[in-house]
Amino acid sequence: PDTFTVQAGAAHHVVVSWSAGRSNPDPFATGPLVVGSSSISGVSIVLPLGSSVSGIVTGTGGVALPGVYVFAVPVSGGIWEFGPGGAYTNAQGKFTLTGLANGKYHLQFNPPEGSPYAAGYWSGTGYTSTDAKAAVLTMADTTAPGVTAPSLRFLVGYQVQGTKVPIGLRWSAADPGSNVKSNRLQRQVNGGTWATVISPLSTDVIGSIAANGSSYRFRTRATDYSGRTSVDKAGPTVKPVIKQQTATGTTYKKSWTTATVAGSGGGSYRRTSVAGASVSYRFTGRGIAWVAATGAGFGKATVSIDGGTAITVDLGSAPMLQRIVFGRTFSTSATHTIRIVNLATAGRPQIDVDAFVVLK
Repeated sequence: PDTFTVQAGAAHHVVVSWSAGRSNPDPFATGPLVVGSSSISGVSIVLPLGSSVSGIVTGTGGVALPGVYVFAVPVSGGIWEFGPGGAYTNAQGKFTLTGLANGKYHLQFNPPEGSPYAAGYWSGTGYTSTDAKAAVLTMADTTAPGVTAPSLRFLVGYQVQGTKVPIGLRWSAADPGSNVKSNRLQRQVNGGTWATVISPLSTDVIGSIAANGSSYRFRTRATDYSGRTSVDKAGPTVKPVIKQQTATGTTYKKSWTTATVAGSGGGSYRRTSVAGASVSYRFTGRGIAWVAATGAGFGKATVSIDGGTAITVDLGSAPMLQRIVFGRTFSTSATHTIRIVNLATAGRPQIDVDAFVVLK
């Protein structure tokens, strides 16, 4: 057991450290990894691409000089074992330095031993013997992060509480230059002013929206370690609507009964213990969720959308009313049909339908 700083680097990439649960282009960033008696896994490091410098080194009369060691010296100083390193000129006197982090550098040249030429720096037009006259090369990240619009999903396993519908939002953010430092998630209600919900490190967050007649839209943007910020990317406008089990568009087949249960949506739900009993609900929207009661006495059912491949849903989990047990979202709004068929599981044949949540 000890405390460590985790660092990583590769050809053409900037050396980074892992701190605060993310990659940081500062190789000495705070937030060391403390290893105790058990192993640690899940350290995910993203290496940003570095800048590059290339050129040619010649001597008197324009003769190419091979074997000259060329390296970028950070103007502000630094510890070389974590620096960008260097490269030797080839037979044509050419060199390329890669993996340079953002910053300012002097370009220094060291001829091979026995060479008649002296070491020095690039002045911007040619050779100089002192760093005081050396040209400053500025490496800067000129590319803002790229982001995608947030996609919304129903949180299966979570409870609908009153009008609050649990949702998750997921998007992607990437930056090839200096890595993403932060994200911003904003929400717009009923076409009003955008308001910041959270500035997460993660690009996968959970929350809730109210099925009270309001419409919602979410957008995200990202900022990298160079201070560059992406444009905002917004998802579609959605309106959650809770439809009770007897809503227009529902069709029940075989034997179903109504159970009055305190705490269920609308005070009751429909239930059946008959094998093959089904319910279909036709809706127009860009998302659908099945809300049901779960518990040890409930069994399994199949769920399909528009006659597609059916999946099996098991209601025999921990006891909970108004639980989202199935959710599906679509890229556009259209008319669909969800169909639920009871499998009458041995020993626990009952399933129920409390409500549906439609994303308009």
